[in-house]
Amino acid sequence: MMNCDVAVIGAGLSGLVAAKRLQDEGLRVACFEKARGSGGRLSSKRLVTEQGLNISFDLGCSAVTATTDVFKKQLETWAEDHVVSPWLSVGEALPQYVGVPRNSSITRNLVDQLNVSFGVKVTRVSREGDRWVCYQNMGDELVPVSSSKYLIISAPPEQTFDLLPIDNSLRSLVSKSRSLPQWVLMIATDTSRGDKFRSLSPMSFPSSVSGMSLESSKPNRETPEHINVWQVQASTDWSRQRTDWLPDAVAKSLIADLETTIGESVHVIATYVHRWLYSVHREVNQASEQGYLWGDDGIGLCGDYLAMGLSEFGLEAAYLSGSKLGEKLCSL
Repeated sequence: MMNCDVAVIGAGLSGLVAAKRLQDEGLRVACFEKARGSGGRLSSKRLVTEQGLNISFDLGCSAVTATTDVFKKQLETWAEDHVVSPWLSVGEALPQYVGVPRNSSITRNLVDQLNVSFGVKVTRVSREGDRWVCYQNMGDELVPVSSSKYLIISAPPEQTFDLLPIDNSLRSLVSKSRSLPQWVLMIATDTSRGDKFRSLSPMSFPSSVSGMSLESSKPNRETPEHINVWQVQASTDWSRQRTDWLPDAVAKSLIADLETTIGESVHVIATYVHRWLYSVHREVNQASEQGYLWGDDGIGLCGDYLAMGLSEFGLEAAYLSGSKLGEKLCSL
């Protein structure tokens, strides 16, 4: 069991930013992530097609945008360190950045500077004396993994609600936030036969699609010649009605809708489907004007759902939430 000053549950952007701020202050910080890697909505995927082609693409947010001075400065720093690179900037639109060589590089850059344990699913947190103890299931037993003075939970509101002790005062505040599921589809197409997906615009998307990005146009992406790699984000309404669908059915349905829209079939080389159970927040938590939640018992919550009032962009909101919670703890 790790003894530390702060335990952080979740290795998405907000949790890692909070952890880095606290570690820079000299505190001993331990992060725990149930998945095999970091990222959250900055996750990426690499795969080899049946033809032996190597393809990489982003699974969550397609790009990062900043509206606040503090996050603009952070993006500039990451760009200088070659963690991100400018991607698209059209007219007066806000510039967009992407991680290089993938969006997951942003969180991996933070992970490399922190003490993060992957594959550790914390299933229970308990206040024991003046310490917070985190537990994970090992077979039929609950095994402690950390003991800390402070605890940070950086997870979707539904998972945070389930993890908080029943008598914790923050539980009722978290219950006010809800997330919607979203399917994401990767399509690799053969450009030697043309690619009419390029003719689509947000105004012409079918109702099943909320967004598309040409992954192979991003800098430093692994993309074979004559191949376009598209990320298709299904609409939340469409996704919510098909949460239990199998991935193959999701791919076939979305591709059929897109082909109907462009008026012809597309030569698909490969597909990959991912389901985000907690993607878009249906209700913004109004209880958190400062961008995070803090309890007098030494527990703090951060995440984009708590900072949507600070930024309309999820990744920026996540960054601000984690940064502000870290500053809060540093002031104690």
